[in-house]
Amino acid sequence: MLKKNNRSVELEFDLTELAQSFGYNLEVDSFEDVFHNGYSKAEIRKSVSLSKDLDKAPILFPYLVGQVIEDAERDAYAVAIRNARINALVETLEKIDVGTVEYQSLDGTWITKMKARIESASVDPKENKIKVTVLNPEHLINTVISGVGMFAPDLSIDEPESEAQLKAKFHNLTDFFDVYGITKASDELGSQYSPSIDDNYVEEQVRERLLSLENQEIADAVKDVVEDEELTPGEALEIAVELTKCSKEEIKSLILKSLDTKKETWEKA
Repeated sequence: MLKKNNRSVELEFDLTELAQSFGYNLEVDSFEDVFHNGYSKAEIRKSVSLSKDLDKAPILFPYLVGQVIEDAERDAYAVAIRNARINALVETLEKIDVGTVEYQSLDGTWITKMKARIESASVDPKENKIKVTVLNPEHLINTVISGVGMFAPDLSIDEPESEAQLKAKFHNLTDFFDVYGITKASDELGSQYSPSIDDNYVEEQVRERLLSLENQEIADAVKDVVEDEELTPGEALEIAVELTKCSKEEIKSLILKSLDTKKETWEKA
């Protein structure tokens, strides 16, 4: 009989769905949900250190390198935000405790000294599942729905309800915080958080993106760095050939096609 014996029940839920019902969105987008200032050309050239075969990439392709780092940091922030929300969900669930349940059933039987609460919650992020252990779940759900001292409870107090029925009513526990005036756990990441980026991953991404550049993009980068008087044509072409799959002749040809004047400088490079 439920009115005499305590019991703990473990219920498993889809993590994303349960989090949503408690007000925590786990579908974090690295662009829509993450603010990032990006990096200027000067910042990239001053602060980014790559291995020897890539160390000139920030000079010729600063925005490509900057975008790789920004994307990596955005992804790291998105993961951290999601983890903060998962931790907040667990903390919030474990706050749900109505103390000792005491109410009257239809036949006039008084149920007293039956504690009801969520005992623990554990997450399996890889499977996107969360397991919630509940002490006397029928009493907990009934109390949150109708309060202490009510008649005709939603769930049976004489026989254990099925897992399916308990899960179907579990969403009512979101009302606990309004009913009892308790605050849900904060899901704020905190200003002290700083993303940790794997240098090997950054270099791998830089290499991949360099090899995916169109020849015209390479030629434009070479032309720009020379026009800004940061490199000579010869220096810029040498770096471009080292970093990309494009030949010196192809780069020069594309640059010459775009010029009306100063062609002699490039022809001699």
